[in-house]
Amino acid sequence: MVFGFLSITSADATADATADATADATAAPAPAAASEVARILTPLSVAQMAQLLRALYDTGVFGQASQRDLFKLLAANFRTARQENISEKSLAANFYNAEESTRQAVEKLVAKMLDQLRQTSS
Repeated sequence: MVFGFLSITSADATADATADATADATAAPAPAAASEVARILTPLSVAQMAQLLRALYDTGVFGQASQRDLFKLLAANFRTARQENISEKSLAANFYNAEESTRQAVEKLVAKMLDQLRQTSS
């Protein structure tokens, strides 16, 4: 078989296919899709996760990552005690609109994180 300057005989093609099959058999398995991966259980509610994400996003922790990509990441990899599957829409809604009780819970969590950081730094 001839493709421009490249000439491949059927023996070459068979050898290449055999080498590819051998490489595929010894290669590490492909990672599972996000939907097949066990999600991480968090004690936070979806609203709290969204507000914590917003605090991190607004302070530049994620650089140039889009909000949409972050919603997808959390939805694909986390679950709560009340929601096995978190929707991106729910995260987005809670990202933009939070109740005062949710903000207070996240503030308390961040304060706890700061205390922990101070203790491990001493």
